[in-house]
Amino acid sequence: WFLQGLAVIAQCLQRIGQKQGKCRAVIPSTVLDRFVGCMEDVPDCFNDWALVQCAVRGTSLVESAAATYSLIACANAQYIIEELLLSSLASLSVIVCSLVGGLVAASTGWVLVGASAALTGGGIGVMIGMIAGTAALGGVSSGI
Repeated sequence: WFLQGLAVIAQCLQRIGQKQGKCRAVIPSTVLDRFVGCMEDVPDCFNDWALVQCAVRGTSLVESAAATYSLIACANAQYIIEELLLSSLASLSVIVCSLVGGLVAASTGWVLVGASAALTGGGIGVMIGMIAGTAALGGVSSGI
């Protein structure tokens, strides 16, 4: 319920900022939204780690969940937070790669042919940038 309350506060701040057109209300709402998103990813990450324990050790899901919980309790959840931050960084980097690819392709199309080629080139550039960014940053998000 705490995270849901923070999400509601972030949405309210975002609406206020959009109505008033001020950046001061949008920045805290964005920070709160990212924090809530990161905290909502923790149970998914816990589930993923428990399933890896099932696969590696051949134990039941309940035993694997207990082993994962002890790992988190002993390591103070440092590794899970690091994994979540690396995954978020990799996702953001893929978005930046796709936007840069789209911008470069659109500007090239604009210069060479015109506005119609800029739109097509931008769409193709976004896809190529997304594929290239995902391929380049796949190792980072895998935790290797």
